[in-house]
Amino acid sequence: MKIGEKTYTDKKEAGIALIGMCKEMKTVNVPATVGEYAGFKMAVFFDAFNHKFVMNLKGQLSHNLEIGSDPLGNLARINHALESMPKQLGEARTKLENVEHQLETAKTEVNKPFAQEAELAEKLERLSALNALLNMDEKGDDAIGMDDTTDIDNAGEEESGRLETSGHDVQKSSQEDNLSEKPETGEKAADEPVLYPVQIAGSISPQGLIPVAAMADKPAQKTSLKEKLEAYKAQVAGTGKQSIEKAKGKEEML
Repeated sequence: MKIGEKTYTDKKEAGIALIGMCKEMKTVNVPATVGEYAGFKMAVFFDAFNHKFVMNLKGQLSHNLEIGSDPLGNLARINHALESMPKQLGEARTKLENVEHQLETAKTEVNKPFAQEAELAEKLERLSALNALLNMDEKGDDAIGMDDTTDIDNAGEEESGRLETSGHDVQKSSQEDNLSEKPETGEKAADEPVLYPVQIAGSISPQGLIPVAAMADKPAQKTSLKEKLEAYKAQVAGTGKQSIEKAKGKEEML
């Protein structure tokens, strides 16, 4: 082993000289040639990230190993790296053969036609047809939805018109019934008392009609709310009694 300019034949002396060369290095992460062993040049550099010295044995390839503080241990690592080269060569040959076989297989597969190409084309055509049908169905549903909305609106307008017509007919029928209940002779109409509206609690009730004779008996003075309520009750009772008497009169005439 050659360390610097000196050649060593003793393992321990060579190991000590190698450690001495590493300690004299002043650069970091920059390889420096320190000697030669078994035809391989030895270069050492300090790995600042891992805080250790690394030796690079350079032949046609580079082989890295760690340099420690044991002189004999460093020489054993160097010899082990050199002795493991045949094993590494065998592994590399095996990997190369596998890669070459995979390459030939790939070339054969690339040149083969796709067996299901016709089936694939048929399925793609069928898929396009189904997508077209789905799009047509979606457009048709939208159009039907618009027609249904128009029909509902028209039906609502027709129903509203029928309700208005029915309301007018009912109101007209009620007016005819009221006219039919009027007395046929002037004498009978003269016998009925005259009705006039009565104001109750500050408002005129639509049904507040009582005979003049009843109002004539009341003194012309301000009445209380209680008296007005009692008068309203009496008026309602009188109206119901009068309706019963009219009904009886009609039955007698019939």
